Amino acid sequence: CDSGFGNATAKRLDAMGFEVFATVLNLDGEGANHLRKVDITQPQQIEQALIDTKAKLGMR
Repeated sequence: CDSGFGNATAKRLDAMGFEVFATVLNLDGEGANHLRKVDITQPQQIEQALIDTKAKLGMR
C-alpha cells in the first residue's frame, strides 16, 4: 500500500477505525518504514505472521 488506490484505501479504513494489515511493493517507499519484513518463501515466517495477526485481532 505504498501508492495509489491501495494506499488511499488503507489510509481511509485506518481513519475510520479499522485495523489495517497492509503490504508494499516498493521496499524503499515511505510505507515500508512502518512494516515488518516477511519472506513469503519461508513457511515459518508465514506462520509467525499469522500468529501475530491473530494475536493483534484477538477474537474479532
